[in-house]
Amino acid sequence: MHRSRLTAIFLLILILVLTGGCWGEDKIYRSEFDFPEEDEKKLTINLGNIPSETVIHRLRDYAPLVKIIEENLEVNIQQTFSADYEGIVNNMLREKYDIALLAPLAYARYHNRAETPVYRPIVQPIRFGEDFYRGIIFTGQNTGIETINDLKNRNIAFVDEDSASGYLFPRARFMQEGIIPEDYFSVINFFGRHDLVVRAVYTGQMDAGATYDDARPGNIPGEENPDEVLPVIAKTEKIPTEPTVINENFRRENPELSEKIIELLVKLHKNGEGQQALEQLEVDRFIKTEDATYDVVREVINILQQK
Repeated sequence: MHRSRLTAIFLLILILVLTGGCWGEDKIYRSEFDFPEEDEKKLTINLGNIPSETVIHRLRDYAPLVKIIEENLEVNIQQTFSADYEGIVNNMLREKYDIALLAPLAYARYHNRAETPVYRPIVQPIRFGEDFYRGIIFTGQNTGIETINDLKNRNIAFVDEDSASGYLFPRARFMQEGIIPEDYFSVINFFGRHDLVVRAVYTGQMDAGATYDDARPGNIPGEENPDEVLPVIAKTEKIPTEPTVINENFRRENPELSEKIIELLVKLHKNGEGQQALEQLEVDRFIKTEDATYDVVREVINILQQK
């Protein structure tokens, strides 16, 4: 590997270790590595990524997929990590990305705010045979909490105000029960990441939390049973899985490449290397998708804004 690229990776890891994976005050963190000289003439695709975990985890999880795209399509991938969901939406409004990996709510927020939206969904993942997931509201072991009604005057951990499973859909679930969170809970904290919400409830820092339905395994000790130590007390409506979106200006400038990217993603599951990359992301396969898939998210946003 080119020496300057090795140096950049080393510095990135060192920074993450020293900061504990925190973002600090910076709104944007870019994984900008120098490419080997032989790659400098290749097209560089700017890929926006969501901050659901630490940068080092996202880099690790997406490394096999990035490698496949770079090698098969002879391009360079440069990932950009936003400090929060609002950051990635703001960058999309400034058209900072060619392609972006989004949470459903981030896409809905962008689409609502853009005067003329230029990003469109191209694929979404299938996980556990489904093209949707749910948010969960869960508690810790021995809290005495068994239902939503037991949460009155307790504290709760959410992810981010722009997280579908970590706030928006759980909030809608509470409101279906006639509960206004600000009046119901003693403390509401936003932790910024799903894994931090899980850990806050697991350690007893918070009485309850909201996250996506598969967030608990992997963020608690492996020998623990999630349903025993972090029991679920409620689930939300279905949420479409997260969209990968493309900048339509990039697509017009690179029509053949754009179609190759889509076809590569939807056929990944048909070969061994692709299957391994998908397993790293806990994805069965990718399917083509469209803007209308995310109407349900916009509808929930509109309902909450009316109340």
